[in-house]
Amino acid sequence: MKLPLELLIKILEELDYEPLKACMRVSKSLSNVIKESSVLQYHIQLFSRGFIDGVSELSHLQSITSKQQALLDLQDTWSDLRPRRQTRLPPSPKFSLGKLIGGICATYDDRNSEGTSITFTTLPSVARNIELREQRIKLTTKLIEFTIDPSQDLLVLVEKSRALAVGYRFHFRTMSQNTPHPQALKETIEYHPPDDLVEELSIQISGQRIIVLVILYDADGERDFTILGAWDWHAGNFLASYDGGKRVVCSFAHITPSRFMLAEYFLYPRHLARHDPHIRLALLDLCEKPDGNYHFVHVESLLLPPIECPKFWGECRVSEFDIHPDIGPVVTHELPNHPSPFHPDPTHRLFLVTLSLTDDTDFVDPILLELNFCIPFDTISKAAPIARSMSIPSELAYSNAQARHDNSDCHVVLPLRGSRKRIMPESVPAILSAEPIGVNWAAWGRKGVSVIEFNGCACFVFGMRCVALESLRGSATQANLVVLDFSPFAVSACKQATKEAEFSKAVFYASDIFEYRKIFIRNTDEEEKEEEREKEALSFVEMKRVIPCASDVFMDMENIVISRYDREHHHLDVEVWTM
Repeated sequence: MKLPLELLIKILEELDYEPLKACMRVSKSLSNVIKESSVLQYHIQLFSRGFIDGVSELSHLQSITSKQQALLDLQDTWSDLRPRRQTRLPPSPKFSLGKLIGGICATYDDRNSEGTSITFTTLPSVARNIELREQRIKLTTKLIEFTIDPSQDLLVLVEKSRALAVGYRFHFRTMSQNTPHPQALKETIEYHPPDDLVEELSIQISGQRIIVLVILYDADGERDFTILGAWDWHAGNFLASYDGGKRVVCSFAHITPSRFMLAEYFLYPRHLARHDPHIRLALLDLCEKPDGNYHFVHVESLLLPPIECPKFWGECRVSEFDIHPDIGPVVTHELPNHPSPFHPDPTHRLFLVTLSLTDDTDFVDPILLELNFCIPFDTISKAAPIARSMSIPSELAYSNAQARHDNSDCHVVLPLRGSRKRIMPESVPAILSAEPIGVNWAAWGRKGVSVIEFNGCACFVFGMRCVALESLRGSATQANLVVLDFSPFAVSACKQATKEAEFSKAVFYASDIFEYRKIFIRNTDEEEKEEEREKEALSFVEMKRVIPCASDVFMDMENIVISRYDREHHHLDVEVWTM
């Protein structure tokens, strides 16, 4: 039976990139249909570049052809690292906290004479056809952390209060009105830490859940207590916690709304710090039990090679083991007031893991080794396949349903279990023998991870790109703005290297840990020929553009935000590149 052309195209629209390519290979007639359909060609352009479709009709993009051209124009500007617009924000006092999520730059200021406030700056967008807009809301208390989800009009404020022994109080407000969020049953929830130590707190939002990592430091500056907690902010209910057992949990990231990746290691007393800390990336699922309660379930461990402290080091302390993900919501939401023609695919993401090892025996000039592991989503999902129930939904609808606020019984005391992290090296074998072995580096990382060194700082990740500031040798006034693009399309499209006075672009192959340092113990049985490794290795495009020195950098789908601190006038200058 011959299908009508319109129906055939509708069916083909439901296919992903690889099945569409397979159809073109096996059938000449299907290949012709796909090549001649503007809708299917647009979908192929989306898939190949790591995007998914957004709003079907926009006033400024009313056809598939115009949306496709908008996508190509956006990719071209990234390819040349040349913005279509440059905007300077008004000078402001140096802010304590800053976020860039969903095209909105949110900054917190507690040094203003008018009191504490948060400013939401909607960045310019060619694809969404919006101009720069700014909104400032006043706060009544000082914060230690905050985060936003523009697609849910959600502002989460975190204050530290000593009243009534409350440790942290989380407020759920609207970004638009700074009023209690209509979907939050409880205006606030509270968490009581087990001790009053120097703290570090990080929050991520996943739909109706918030995930919070609390780290308390001891007098020596070591992580003495770490715990990951999950709450349902709609209901105000505590769901589950995970403290890492005898391991320190440094940081975490969403893989899917229900799967998390945690950076973990063993912490030894200072005089025994030369022992291998057994660094790993642990994968956990937040699962619902038959009784309706939740718990974290360990799924897999992605192991790094054993560490052997160099003989000339006095100790080998893990000073940083941080996961830098795209901090926006994992689920693709459609912003009610700022619809987009397309979005980055949540499964087309990069995770940047920074590992810093320090020898502090020389307090004047400590030795520091820093490596950055660039890990695509696909590498993680291959090492630990994701069940359909744990996968990323394509979209989560936003509801304006009004909840009845109830602030009774809204505080949580997380367990003290495992709060003292220092262990003796002789205790480690027993712990390891009682756990699943995990996936070794050769099996998951050698081909799917790139290990790089940045000669600089201020890294930020969005989609499959990583942006960083790199010091420029011999210059005190200029720096390199570096963008690494791990998208397969970007790699294949970069045919030849470009070298200009202010801009360079080239393809690089993934580097292996052992090419950088001898600090990792290498298994000689795993050695491979260089040409074979290059042939199969993960590769990326590196783009560099010389800019005036800067202090920080952020990035989203369409913008690069570069900040510079003016020491003479004591304010922050912020420049926005709209791509």
